[in-house]
Amino acid sequence: MKNNNTKLVTVIYYDVNTLELSHFVGEFPLQDKGRVILPQSFKNNKEIVSVCDGESIPLEIEYAEKSNRNQKMKRQDNKVVTVFYYDNRSLVLKHRVMHYPYAANGKVIIPAAFKKYRAILAVFEGDLTVLNKVGERILPMEDAA
Repeated sequence: MKNNNTKLVTVIYYDVNTLELSHFVGEFPLQDKGRVILPQSFKNNKEIVSVCDGESIPLEIEYAEKSNRNQKMKRQDNKVVTVFYYDNRSLVLKHRVMHYPYAANGKVIIPAAFKKYRAILAVFEGDLTVLNKVGERILPMEDAA
């Protein structure tokens, strides 16, 4: 039940007990300035990675290696996806909206060239509006050392 004092968001988080990356879609209260408030009861046993506007569902991905890239990329349709990743040269969580083809099984195919020097955490369908990511309050500068 949506009201003016709540916002539907997708929260991406690590379970601190299993270290499994997961997500939760739900409505949370809003602060006066429009910031989403995640209650401590929700944050228990979770390390929050990102909060995104609206309902988003993670996608399964495949990596296209040079030897079998053409075979996997037979389907020419592309999906718009938001990729969350760490660049190996920085500890800042980044995200990028990309257009990638997908295989017959529905998995998004991310080229090996993009994967190089990056640790991909999650891929979500669509152009997500990211409200907050881990490190933004601690490291406000891009690529801070």
